[in-house]
Amino acid sequence: MGQAEIKDVLEKTKKWMLSREIAELAGLSLGSVQAGLSRMIKFGEVESRPARDVILDKTRLKSLCPAMAYKLREDYYEEEN
Repeated sequence: MGQAEIKDVLEKTKKWMLSREIAELAGLSLGSVQAGLSRMIKFGEVESRPARDVILDKTRLKSLCPAMAYKLREDYYEEEN
């Protein structure tokens, strides 16, 4: 359902990502990524924050509307190893 692809992208980048960026890198539709992220947040795999608070490169933010940024939880890496 795309969650494996989302996880792969977040593991490779290890930084805060917008859902749009994840969709582009994973080759998935934006709707699939957002649905997958929602499930991953629910099960504690991914954390979300307002993008304007965690993304320093403001050129990545394309509009003034509130966007969320996503990242695998730090302790998630520890659980995997």
